[in-house]
Amino acid sequence: MFQTHRSAIFPVQYDPNVSLWNWVELGVDAPFFMLEIASQTEDGDFVTHRMTSNINVLRDHAGTSDAGVLKRVFLLSPGDVNGSDAFQLDALDSVCSSPNNSINMLFKLTDGRTLHFSLGEDQLDESHYTVQVFKRVPETT
Repeated sequence: MFQTHRSAIFPVQYDPNVSLWNWVELGVDAPFFMLEIASQTEDGDFVTHRMTSNINVLRDHAGTSDAGVLKRVFLLSPGDVNGSDAFQLDALDSVCSSPNNSINMLFKLTDGRTLHFSLGEDQLDESHYTVQVFKRVPETT
């Protein structure tokens, strides 16, 4: 979740349906997903990036989406998730959740590391994460 502040609104708005911001605040100390989405245009692929902390947004884009083709997903994880003292951005291989609570998530990174996230609950054994939300499609050459 992002928090926006009126003081951060960009003074020029090009589209009445879109608000531009000089900055936004991370509203929760939780993992965020950065989705890299490619849309085809006459001039080739147009790539955009969307950030969300909502696992359902990731799930929706991992399936068929009108927004374009999901190319890659990155995890922006807080220090208590990644074991450091700061946020880190890593490429995701897959995300699974617990069938009993979708907030319990297991992140497998492309570098082989595994990270867990839950709200106030003990970390579950990896065998409890059985609902696959996202799996990276291998790149073709």
